[in-house]
Amino acid sequence: MYRSVIDKPYVRVRLLGLLVLALSLLLWTACGAFWHGSQGELAAKNDSPLVGTWRRDNECEELVHAYKEAGLADEMPGWTAGQGFATSASVSPSEIRKHSDPCQGLGASVQHDHVFYKDGRFASVNDVGEFVDDGFYKQPNDHTIVFPGNGSKSYPPVTAHFRFSDDGDTVRFDLVVPDIDECSAQCRETYAWATSVFYSGLTWKRVPAEGLWPEEV
Repeated sequence: MYRSVIDKPYVRVRLLGLLVLALSLLLWTACGAFWHGSQGELAAKNDSPLVGTWRRDNECEELVHAYKEAGLADEMPGWTAGQGFATSASVSPSEIRKHSDPCQGLGASVQHDHVFYKDGRFASVNDVGEFVDDGFYKQPNDHTIVFPGNGSKSYPPVTAHFRFSDDGDTVRFDLVVPDIDECSAQCRETYAWATSVFYSGLTWKRVPAEGLWPEEV
């Protein structure tokens, strides 16, 4: 009876060894390509003038205007209540809705920082030095920033364009807003958050090392 040479035990062992070696080489090559690609992306971020801490005194009226401009006026009470404008911890979205002026009874302004790290991390810091936001960002070019989202249509990526002053000490962001009428509830929530992050068209100032909160360094 004919018997394939592959059926012989020592041949099967050799073939298995060659297969393991080939898979190991393939994995090593892929990992090397990923590592070099990651290092290249990180090096590009290291050179970005956006890296650092940016601060502004946000005003309630500015945020209200930004929500109206984005078509998110109905999201405004909930997000305004959580921005630190309140002079009392008891303020709620329902209390804000009682007034024709959403900022009635709220503080005039509140300091806020955004931190862009070299490794692609993003953080926000409130007026008492507490971290209130965290995530990751990408820079596809020298005037665009993207928060990737979770990869689904429900929570889409967020894109904004930015521009520096001539001296590089201030920056302004312009949020790219989709057709809000076509947004899901999660999509609207995403852009309500993004509106409160960027304060489109308004100036953020670079914070020098001596002006940073201890945890920002």
